[in-house]
Amino acid sequence: MFVRLAVSISLVVTRQIIPYHVKYTAVEKSKVTNLEKKTLANIQSQIKRNRQNEKRRLRNRTIRGAARTADNAARKALTTETPETRAEVLKAISALDKAAEKGIIHKNNVARRKSRLMKRLAELNKKSE
Repeated sequence: MFVRLAVSISLVVTRQIIPYHVKYTAVEKSKVTNLEKKTLANIQSQIKRNRQNEKRRLRNRTIRGAARTADNAARKALTTETPETRAEVLKAISALDKAAEKGIIHKNNVARRKSRLMKRLAELNKKSE
């Protein structure tokens, strides 16, 4: 049933890339997708839990990445003092709020990031006046 046991970080096995966070994976002969991988779990509930965790990880990754990208863009706009700085900061705050609402980034972490952005924006506005 199983071809081989892969033990490595991002090891390519039968043209499939194993994610870095999966240390041990038993790979079937048939075509394997990310969500159909067999881990070393033998208990059915743990196999299901692994499947659910993988789905959630992939879903959360996009939202966390979007929030991080917006935050970086806003910080870059604040340092360059471009005219669309305020819009970038508001966009970043919106992305951070969405991530906090879904529980992907902790609410206190989001509050800290928003506070820092708003503080720098207020300093920039004070300078320009």
